[in-house]
Amino acid sequence: MKSYIKTFLDKATGRQFATMVTIGVVNTIMDFGLVKILLDYTPMNKYVVVTGSALVVTGLSYLMNKRITFGQSGLGELSESASFYLINFLAVGVTNLFVWGADLMIDEMTTNQVLLAKVFATGVILFPKFAGYRDVVFGGRARRS
Repeated sequence: MKSYIKTFLDKATGRQFATMVTIGVVNTIMDFGLVKILLDYTPMNKYVVVTGSALVVTGLSYLMNKRITFGQSGLGELSESASFYLINFLAVGVTNLFVWGADLMIDEMTTNQVLLAKVFATGVILFPKFAGYRDVVFGGRARRS
């Protein structure tokens, strides 16, 4: 375990993590915009909106992380994109748990309160998502740039 943790402490991994965070900020802006529009202008359920928005931005996130963060070209194999979606939908599950927890504490959540719950969830899932992207989706440490 100690040697695994050390693999996150080199410069190349630091650059990859920073790039993933930057891509994540862009995707989060798009995700939050979509969630805000759908919650404010449609009668859709907040959990459907959070999940649907995540589905839309995950495809773009996959392509951007594959090419920019991990320096790989092409669309990848089905197993690669499937594992990327699996990691992200586990993250959506955690996000929905945060939204649900906030919903239990707050009567009639506003759109901004839903988005704030998503921010807290993002902080919790950021590093595990990076580890999953690096080690599971894009070929592990052997293929790191």
